[in-house]
Amino acid sequence: MNTELQTKYAEYMKNKDTYSALVASTKEQELQDLNRRIEEFQAQAYICIVHAVGMCDEYPRINPIFRGPTPYDGTIEAGHHWIAGVLALERLQPDPVRGPLVETLVASELSALARLDLEKQWPRSLGWGLWALAEAARTGAFPKEHRREIRRFRNHLLARRANSGVLLLTKEEGGMTYAESPFVQGGILVPAIAASLEVVPDAEQRGALAGFARAWLRLGMVLDEERFGLSERVAFDRRGNVIGRSGRAEPEFGALFAAGLVAAEPELSRDPTLRRLVALVSAAPLDERRRYLGRNLSVLLRSLPWLEGEDRRPGAALRR
Repeated sequence: MNTELQTKYAEYMKNKDTYSALVASTKEQELQDLNRRIEEFQAQAYICIVHAVGMCDEYPRINPIFRGPTPYDGTIEAGHHWIAGVLALERLQPDPVRGPLVETLVASELSALARLDLEKQWPRSLGWGLWALAEAARTGAFPKEHRREIRRFRNHLLARRANSGVLLLTKEEGGMTYAESPFVQGGILVPAIAASLEVVPDAEQRGALAGFARAWLRLGMVLDEERFGLSERVAFDRRGNVIGRSGRAEPEFGALFAAGLVAAEPELSRDPTLRRLVALVSAAPLDERRRYLGRNLSVLLRSLPWLEGEDRRPGAALRR
């Protein structure tokens, strides 16, 4: 848009003496409107290279050239999902060079997560943080501290379970309703809680998790024959009753949602609704016109191993 503005402004300055009053006024209004659009875009710009690399609230922080430094601290979001991946890799394939770095990472993550005010965190951050704690606990370092933090995260989440089984975490303006993401709750929170229960077992919370997973399979889906699929957002009242659904999640989000539910409740793999969802996302071809960058690429790559491992036989394009 900046190039367009500069080009149109240069043209206006070159020819303004030849314009009638009406044409000149129209050109000036066009330039003002374009400049306002640029200012609005810049005010809302979110700077990143790809998802989780250089995001404005993470490291490495990228300050935009068209305004001052961002107000964020430039530190990595505590518990971000790549941290759980690094810890899982070290557990499965220990490396003498990487080992000391992982120990430092574990210590810094434990310290960062222990300082978090859980009330102020996004649901996905609570999930990634709990997942990172569960993976870190398996390293054997700081076992007591990790168990304490795992219980703190898990108790915070499950205390917000509504009568319908879902977690009410994201209040809408006014505080009377909640807008929750089935993908975040089913694809991130459910498997994170399941992973934490393997490290710090709790029979009562295991039962709550099973109900949580089943609730999302029941409430997170658009069951209409022509629009069947995973909803992007579900609105709830304060008792957890559904009051509205919006959007339809892309196939890779449906795949990870299904994988998360099965991780918590393996019996759900035989549920007709989940089997239909898996069949839908497995048959979906990789859209050659889409650029699978950022979050979509991350979700796609994490969903493929489960699809293949469960012998879901995704199409050749999806496997590519």
